[in-house]
Amino acid sequence: GRGAGAYLDTSLTYGEVEAVPFLNLLLRLFPPNLNPPDAQRVFVDLGSGSGRAVILAALLPAFSKCVGVELLPALHAGAMRVGESFRERLPGSSGEGGHVGHVAEVEFVEGDVSVPGTWLEGDVVYIASLCFEAPLLRAVARAAAGLKPGSMVLSLERFPPEATAHFLLEDVESMVMSWGSCDVFCYRRRNLYLS
Repeated sequence: GRGAGAYLDTSLTYGEVEAVPFLNLLLRLFPPNLNPPDAQRVFVDLGSGSGRAVILAALLPAFSKCVGVELLPALHAGAMRVGESFRERLPGSSGEGGHVGHVAEVEFVEGDVSVPGTWLEGDVVYIASLCFEAPLLRAVARAAAGLKPGSMVLSLERFPPEATAHFLLEDVESMVMSWGSCDVFCYRRRNLYLS
């Protein structure tokens, strides 16, 4: 994979989701009453930073596994610490009893988001792409074409026009972030046999 030096500084701009708006977005898209307790959806955050979106998604019954992919080693190391701390703080994790109704498996991967092998298992892929330079966004959109039909991509930036061959824009939501409000473009991976 390529190192951080392969990307322009603006593509590596860092910001975080705010907990309540992010959870509200996911709950609107995946209402608990429509998610069976054994839901097997995989949530992936591309450019996961400290892992906040991954941890938040892990609390929802919509997901059985939540994965963060981060290029920068220092941010990935921080996310690994957050993930470990999260697991340690779960009731029952110390063997003293307690019960958690639902918590998804959490995994953090150090890797390049433009390389699809690390994240194509995702049923829901979140991309805080607002600062991605056009070449990186095109590379991610091309890689996302390898997602299974029906998968959802939540991107803070509109996908390039050529992505419409593989993705249908279903909705545009508004969400408050750590730095202000932005649009979230909700794409669905087309079933190429029916599109």
